[in-house]
Amino acid sequence: MSKYSLKNIEKISGGDTDFVLSIIETFKTTTPDYLNQIAKGIEGLNTNKIKYAAHQLKPAFDIFEMQIPAEKIRLIELECEIKSPNIEAIIQNFKIVEDEINEILLTM
Repeated sequence: MSKYSLKNIEKISGGDTDFVLSIIETFKTTTPDYLNQIAKGIEGLNTNKIKYAAHQLKPAFDIFEMQIPAEKIRLIELECEIKSPNIEAIIQNFKIVEDEINEILLTM
């Protein structure tokens, strides 16, 4: 089973292959930046930075039907919203997201 799907993007594209390719290219160029922002937020214990980047990634993970990254990024965002976030939980979930997305980026 594939770790992502183009079904939603193809549906909204109306058959426009260039549109599909541009969405893929945008994902491939912006996602590493957001992952890097989360990593820097973890390093600096900056939950606002982590939460912002996680929030930015959610729609892309959803439209590509990336179940595991979508679930884990939501957990990261939720953890950042509580008064005393569990940084270890954030790190563990981020590692899963990062590994999954890096693998996906190699196959896109």
